[in-house]
Amino acid sequence: MGPKKQDGDGDAGVATHAAAAPASDMSQAMHHQPDFIDLRIRAEFLDLCGEHDTAAELRERSMAIAREVDLNCYAYQLLWRGRVDESLELLHTNAAAHPDSWNVYDSLGEVYAASGDIERAIDYYARALSMVDGEEVPAARIATALSALNARRATAQMVS
Repeated sequence: MGPKKQDGDGDAGVATHAAAAPASDMSQAMHHQPDFIDLRIRAEFLDLCGEHDTAAELRERSMAIAREVDLNCYAYQLLWRGRVDESLELLHTNAAAHPDSWNVYDSLGEVYAASGDIERAIDYYARALSMVDGEEVPAARIATALSALNARRATAQMVS
């Protein structure tokens, strides 16, 4: 938190975080390398401005530096914005890059479930569950999701 405003200072006495930061911190902040999210946000802005080629370049750069967690989190952001196909594409890319991550397969299960593809959701949740080793909380959550999806599948089969 920045410096507090003193009584009687008026608006001119309010110090901002930037003004209160040491010069070395400011210099470092101005010259930092953009991370995955920085590049993705800039790419979306450029797309909105019609700069599609530059946006594509930034998306490509973002993928070159992306970590597993970056891809997973961004895939959820896409899902929450109704961009299911893009979310799935990103998660499949993440799974190819991180085939030993139960979390990626858990996320694929969740997105397929949200899109209504129960069979694929079950497959990916089952794969995630088989990979969770000694982590009780995620294992229990995944098992609960699998149970609910299996119940939905059984109900759908009875109706058809």
